[in-house]
Amino acid sequence: MVDRASLPAEFFDLTSAHLLIKPVPQFFYNQLLMGALAAELPVPGALGHPSTEISGVGAGYNNDGGTLKIEDRQIPQSVFAASLNMKGLPGHTVRFNRPVFAATTYTTASRRISTNQTISTVPINVGSEQNTITLERFAGPYDQANSRVAPFALDKLDASVGVHKMAEIVGTHMKFDYHCFNDSAVGALIDLGTNLYPKSGYSSIDNFTAGSDPLTYAALAYTWRVMDDAKLPTLPDGKRLMVVPPIGVECLTLDPMFQRMKAYHEDLAAAYPSTYVNTVGKFHVFQSNTLSSGSSSGAGTPTVFRAQAIAPGALGVGMGEAPRVAFSNDNNYGETEKVIWVSYMAFASLDNSFIYNVRFTDMSRA
Repeated sequence: MVDRASLPAEFFDLTSAHLLIKPVPQFFYNQLLMGALAAELPVPGALGHPSTEISGVGAGYNNDGGTLKIEDRQIPQSVFAASLNMKGLPGHTVRFNRPVFAATTYTTASRRISTNQTISTVPINVGSEQNTITLERFAGPYDQANSRVAPFALDKLDASVGVHKMAEIVGTHMKFDYHCFNDSAVGALIDLGTNLYPKSGYSSIDNFTAGSDPLTYAALAYTWRVMDDAKLPTLPDGKRLMVVPPIGVECLTLDPMFQRMKAYHEDLAAAYPSTYVNTVGKFHVFQSNTLSSGSSSGAGTPTVFRAQAIAPGALGVGMGEAPRVAFSNDNNYGETEKVIWVSYMAFASLDNSFIYNVRFTDMSRA
């Protein structure tokens, strides 16, 4: 019999030009950053030196699924209280002042001026505090094996016979890396917020046991009450942001009180189609599947998740110049182009007290 097994040299496999979708995170914090700065990474159709750049042949290569587009800018620009075009080099710092109001006596007796009473002429001081953001240079992608930033490389010969355009393949991977970096940088700042525990006596994630404390409407109500007590600002509609992981969405969806109290906003769903969940009480609830978590040493050693409550004015961001694709002069006489992305950015938490990390566990499934 003459077939593939007996005559393998006569047979070869084909690769379809149809590109399958690879699931990627929603990168919600990257969405907010893009909305505040419009700092999208433009990837040209050909990569490398102007005279020897490489494009490639074949079908297109796109996997963003439309999840990284954003129309609403009110929420991003409220969360990032300072979103600056810094126009500078790495090391450039911008300082921000914030008033500190004195807590004095406000009784009528203390402020009443009697007849013939002399008012003091000795002045008192007003309080102020200062915060800064500093511009730095960042780049990608990252060589995990060697712990360093390293380029993608495009070979001119291979690009001429590929199934998909080589420049689009590299561009898609660079955009993913860029979005992931931004999301991680912002998420790390938000992780610095105050931890909020569900029960009296809880002081760390080691107090949690398996299935003991799922995220509930009661936890959200407690959080916005704590934020109200702290006099934290709100969006123009009186709401703040609550960002939860998918397991948190599941917990809330199965909570009867949340089901009764939630209100769906079509405008937010249109602006954030893959991340908006619902609005309840004083929170617009969004989903992110890149939030960090930790492991408890309590009974059952459960994973302790975090939901992140954010008041407007919590963060600052600056951009020295638009992010760009850069290429190396080491290009093997034009035969191999090496490219990275470069971004001059500043990230800062302007006030950690504007952020609360609400800790919780999964529901018991017994």
